[in-house]
Amino acid sequence: MSPLFFGLAFLAWFGIMSALLWGSWLVLLLLWTILPLGMLFAWQAAESPDFLKFGPFRPHPPAPPPASGPPPRAAPAPSPGTSPALPPPGTSSRPVKAVPATAPLPRSPETVSPPPAPLPPPPPELFGQPIAPFLESMIRILATLTGPEGQETPAEEKVLEMLCPALGIQQGQVYLLDPAKPEFLELKGCHPKQEWNAKRVRFEWKDTQLERLVDHGEIFSTSSARRGEPPPISVMCGIPLIDGDRVVGLLAIETAPPLMFQKAENQMALFLIGQVLGRLIGERQRAGGLLAEAYTLKQKVDHLEQTKRKLENTTEFLDREYDRQYFEKVGIEKDRAQLFESFQKFLSPLVIDRIIADPNSLQLGGSKQQVTVMFADVRGFTPLSERLDPSQVVALLNEYFSAMTEIILRFQGTLDKYIGDEIMALFGAPLAVSEAEPRAVFCAMAMMKRLETLKGHWRERGLPEIDIGIGLNTGDVTVGFIGSEKILSYTAIGDTVNIANRICSNARPGKILISRETAARLGETAWLKKLDPIPLKGKARPVDIYQVVAPACLTTFAPSGDLPAVPPVPPEKATVGLKD
Repeated sequence: MSPLFFGLAFLAWFGIMSALLWGSWLVLLLLWTILPLGMLFAWQAAESPDFLKFGPFRPHPPAPPPASGPPPRAAPAPSPGTSPALPPPGTSSRPVKAVPATAPLPRSPETVSPPPAPLPPPPPELFGQPIAPFLESMIRILATLTGPEGQETPAEEKVLEMLCPALGIQQGQVYLLDPAKPEFLELKGCHPKQEWNAKRVRFEWKDTQLERLVDHGEIFSTSSARRGEPPPISVMCGIPLIDGDRVVGLLAIETAPPLMFQKAENQMALFLIGQVLGRLIGERQRAGGLLAEAYTLKQKVDHLEQTKRKLENTTEFLDREYDRQYFEKVGIEKDRAQLFESFQKFLSPLVIDRIIADPNSLQLGGSKQQVTVMFADVRGFTPLSERLDPSQVVALLNEYFSAMTEIILRFQGTLDKYIGDEIMALFGAPLAVSEAEPRAVFCAMAMMKRLETLKGHWRERGLPEIDIGIGLNTGDVTVGFIGSEKILSYTAIGDTVNIANRICSNARPGKILISRETAARLGETAWLKKLDPIPLKGKARPVDIYQVVAPACLTTFAPSGDLPAVPPVPPEKATVGLKD
């Protein structure tokens, strides 16, 4: 068998054993790239010594020149009637073909010189090395890069550390595309390492001589580069690192034997090596991305586990808190019921709700608010109390107070206090209400109408009748819990309260008097009659007074049955709202 057969069998055996021993996809890729290339060179070497000359045809060996000298003479023919001469003893008895007389006689062996034997073809080489050892070294390098040892260091550094000595590269770098900004190339590996600080670590490859390398995957060489601006880095030969259908980086050969890298077969081998390295780096990048995603996913899972544990703890806490608040609520409801039962006869439900909602508000002090203050005083109470039994007086007042208090609360007023036979109420405190002044005035008219109903009941029972006068004023007051540390009372104090009380003192039985401040905020809701100003104690000037005659319209905050009827014609000397 020929040496070519043994060589090819050895390469095939070596590649299969490498695949079985290392088990890497890169080795299989190598069998389909570098190994067929080596077989191609071996076959061409066996066919012709000029296999390195590429072209459509290979030259054929020249034909040997014709022999010089006289033509050979023909052997004499035997005469008729004679037999041919026998061959000498020890020679072959095979008959010799007769040669025509006209044919040239063959030259004697002594005069014919044999052609020189052809020289054996030189062994095929890549980068100055025989193909078989070169392929073996490439397989070992790739096996190291894909093995455990290659995983310990970055692929770019390991590639340069092993590949540059094998290819005779004195200086080389690996640049990779920046994933965040693909228009930039970043330095990822340098050989030798001590030259790192002298190299450009990042540059933009757009509109440079390296653009076709990155965009189209073409090998860059200074011998074939276009004239003009030099490349952004010092490079003699640039090899694209290709991963599938995209370029991931650049193997920049800065210093190396020039003639070695100008050979077509060496450039082809470099291109294939760039594809393998590009695939390796791409796999590393994808593996790194998967590891990053896995790490991120693990962090999210850990966060979910922590959240789950927190939720479990929170659920237990909420269960306990719910039980605690439930029983507290039961206790609060009991306290609330007791509080309402104890104080609903003395305080407005709004005040009680505020105390329950904010127990801290039950403290000394107050706040300044604008409210409308109402005073309703019974006229002729002293003679009444002298004629009746004390129990009858109390029963009469209780019936009166109950009816008036119900109306005050219905119009969202706050019962401040009972002062003997007098009622004090606030509109706009402790909580502000809309249309406080109309509510207060309409409440006074409803109280007058309800009092007429009470008078009818008292006449039927033989009891004396009582009349009231009502006075209202609007302004700023101080409201809050006022009193001592042990006894507090929610009330309002200030000049507005004093003026309302004095206006009430000037109100005749069955009359409702309001101040100018209250009348100015009624709009056109009530018929008013202006009275003469009245002097008040402590005031330098008399105070303007208006009498409420009748409602001028129906309201949305009280049933029409609680109020006097709207007069069909304007009352005498009365105007709607404040006209002066």
